[in-house]
Amino acid sequence: MAYIGEGELTDDPLNTFGGVGVAHIERLQSLLKFMCKNGFEHHVAISQSKVADILFEAMDTYLGWNVYYHS
Repeated sequence: MAYIGEGELTDDPLNTFGGVGVAHIERLQSLLKFMCKNGFEHHVAISQSKVADILFEAMDTYLGWNVYYHS
């Protein structure tokens, strides 16, 4: 199972280390609830392009994956 969605990267300053960033995601609380109930880890992959629609279609239709589309 996988999940996919879109959001916006922000320019919020972070006083930490590593590959980190801040993103605004609509209805984040419902996404986090889904992730917790389904045992997902907190790691993510980010693209700066708006490609969720086509990636969902490819994973769902052509690869046959079980994908949650957070929209």
